[in-house]
Formats: sequence, C-alpha cells, structure tokens
Amino acid sequence: MAGTGGCMAGGQAHYTDAALPYADAFTTTASLAAQWLLARKKLEFWQLWIAVDLVAIGIYWYKDLWLTAGLYLAFLVMASQGLRAWLHALREPL
Repeated sequence: MAGTGGCMAGGQAHYTDAALPYADAFTTTASLAAQWLLARKKLEFWQLWIAVDLVAIGIYWYKDLWLTAGLYLAFLVMASQGLRAWLHALREPL
C-alpha cells in the first residue's frame, strides 16, 4: 500500500497542480486496501475506513468543500458504528 500510495503521490505532485497530493493518494490507496480487507471480512477494515474518513474530512475542509466534508463525517459515524457492532458481535457467544 505504501509503495502504491508513494507512486501515486509522487506522480500527482510532479505532473499536476494538486493541492494535497499525498493526502489524496493516501485516501485512494487506503480505500482500496479497506475494500480488499472488507472482501475478506477482516475486522481491521473498519479502522482503515475510519482513518480514510478522518483524512478526507481534513482534505475537504481545507479546500472549503463543506458539504463533502459533512458527507465524510457521516461516513465516519457509520464506520464507527459498524466497528462497534462487529466488536459486539465478536464478544457474543454463538
């Protein structure tokens, strides 16, 4: 993930006028990794989505895209609730 993100960020920083190439590359590569973990039903995907949402909120807030930042805040709430539900389900005996 780090290698892919680094390549993406380096390309964005060099070939575009992106305002936040490293943060943007992180959200893209971490989202792909979270989807991969989700497909394998690994608990860690929730924490990765929470990290992506936090970084995305910062990106969109910085760029004055308030509604999009609000959307990612809603995603953050849903991911936090999902993590809590999965942890609760893991603690319950079958």
